[in-house]
Amino acid sequence: MKGASISTILGLLLLSVAILAASTGFAGGQRDEVRDRFEVLDADGDGRVTPAEARRTNAGLATHFDKFDRDGDGTLSLGEFRRHAQPDRAES
Repeated sequence: MKGASISTILGLLLLSVAILAASTGFAGGQRDEVRDRFEVLDADGDGRVTPAEARRTNAGLATHFDKFDRDGDGTLSLGEFRRHAQPDRAES
């Protein structure tokens, strides 16, 4: 009986660790919080943030939109947004 209880406890402990790891991004890759924020801004899901989309949810970004639009196309790509949000980890 004692062996079964220990096995049950160890099984539950391993299950708890697996759930915690999955929810924190520890197992299988880190959550990309910058991408998550970008996707919230990108209301129409086209992979670009327009000035209108920025104004709806991020006044600071909207105010400095032209500064972060490095290619001057009137939209922000994920890479441009990442340079704004996380200058040391830019991606296109």
